[in-house]
Amino acid sequence: MISITKTEEYVILKPESSDFSDAAASAMEKSVAGLYSSEGRIHYIIDLNDTTTLSESVVKLFDKIQKIAKREAGLLVTVVNNDSVMDVMADNSEFELLMLSSVDEAIEAVYMHVQDNEEEDEEEDEFGEENDY
Repeated sequence: MISITKTEEYVILKPESSDFSDAAASAMEKSVAGLYSSEGRIHYIIDLNDTTTLSESVVKLFDKIQKIAKREAGLLVTVVNNDSVMDVMADNSEFELLMLSSVDEAIEAVYMHVQDNEEEDEEEDEFGEENDY
């Protein structure tokens, strides 16, 4: 139901059907839970380029993944080019989900996010945290 591609920095999740239904959402939720709890994965790319329909429960799942990623200084990126899918996401998410038009752009966004976090960590190490005064 969901294909998973893992790299050192990120995981790409892609529904295998054009109809991203509740059953596929359940499979994705189990996958993400395992990836996060057992492997510590915090950067997720969800490739929706072949998706033509999306249920509201899937968007709620995206919100859950977004909360996990944000809490752990990770990133959730969706890859979507279908206007109706974008509308469902925009209308039903409690967050402003990051939607890009290609997997390559999503990968670049993850790398930029990781780089920014590393620079922030280096600055904190150099100057101390804000509350170290």
